[in-house]
Amino acid sequence: QHGSFNNVLEIGPDNGSLAENLIKQKVVKNIDFVEPNIDMHSNLKKISKNPIFQNIYEINNNSKYDLVIGIHVLDHIPDIKNYVTKINSLLNNEGAMFGVVHDEKSLLAKIFASRWPGYLIWHPHLFNTDSISLFFKNLGFKQIFIKKTLNYLNVSYLLEHLIRAIFKKEVKI
Repeated sequence: QHGSFNNVLEIGPDNGSLAENLIKQKVVKNIDFVEPNIDMHSNLKKISKNPIFQNIYEINNNSKYDLVIGIHVLDHIPDIKNYVTKINSLLNNEGAMFGVVHDEKSLLAKIFASRWPGYLIWHPHLFNTDSISLFFKNLGFKQIFIKKTLNYLNVSYLLEHLIRAIFKKEVKI
């Protein structure tokens, strides 16, 4: 609905598939990446010629973005308050942040209970619509829009996680 964005920062882009689609659809003109996994950098360099940051704190506060994207990133950040404060400092006056996080009150979380993948150790933070809204309000964000999303996963991925959750065994399908 917004149209296009001149300067975008994607945090944790992995292989860059989202950025690639946004550029092809002419939603994004210029994109920077923060990707700690160096193995992903060669693919990301095919998408953007800009330097790739390994850590958000490497970015100068004079850099300003129209949009910061973080898909399943905030769940992984130990010092989340300072991290989001840094993100906020990188947004221009009309800038926005778009993200996706696990929902601790989701149907899958209820079904799998303590075996839900969101409860893994690399997720120091879990949110629900109320908690994430309060978190951003407490950090001074003015307009907060939260909407539930759906994940579309292939059958092999679902079976692998189902077997891990029920039988506590790692399998590759």
